[in-house]
Amino acid sequence: VTELKKAEEHLNRTNRLYSVLSQISHTIVEINDKQKLFDESCRILVEFGKFSMAWFGEINEVTKFVKPVSYYGVNDGYLDNILISINDSEFQKGPTGIAIITKQHNICNDIKNDPRMEPWKERALNLNFKSSAAFPVLQPGKFPIPLTVYSSELGFFTEEEIKLMNAISLEISFA
Repeated sequence: VTELKKAEEHLNRTNRLYSVLSQISHTIVEINDKQKLFDESCRILVEFGKFSMAWFGEINEVTKFVKPVSYYGVNDGYLDNILISINDSEFQKGPTGIAIITKQHNICNDIKNDPRMEPWKERALNLNFKSSAAFPVLQPGKFPIPLTVYSSELGFFTEEEIKLMNAISLEISFA
């Protein structure tokens, strides 16, 4: 019964993300404004993907710090003072900083016990974030735009979810 329930939960998560991919693809066709696309993508990820929060960031070329430019979902000030840098510091070692630097997704399936999350851990746990992942939205000649999502499920990101989230970030990159 337990294995059947786990399989059913996994199927539900996967179906939700396929729905998100479809809706974001549809949104890309309708919206040609970057900010509106980011805002709508965050809303879709939270409302239909059931993430706790989704946000896009932008790198300040001078300070090398990431500034949130769009978000949707549980925040409670979490993003107001978030420090993420692409400089060599403790603030680059989380999923978002690593995704920007490597231009590849980066996953944290256990915020509580992952040492990379130390600078943000307490605030994340207070908002019931248990897993997070960052996916780079690539843009020619510039740093990637990070798309970071949080889940209240421990170990949320399996290979299938990662594959679908990579497809979502790739669709947004093309837009």
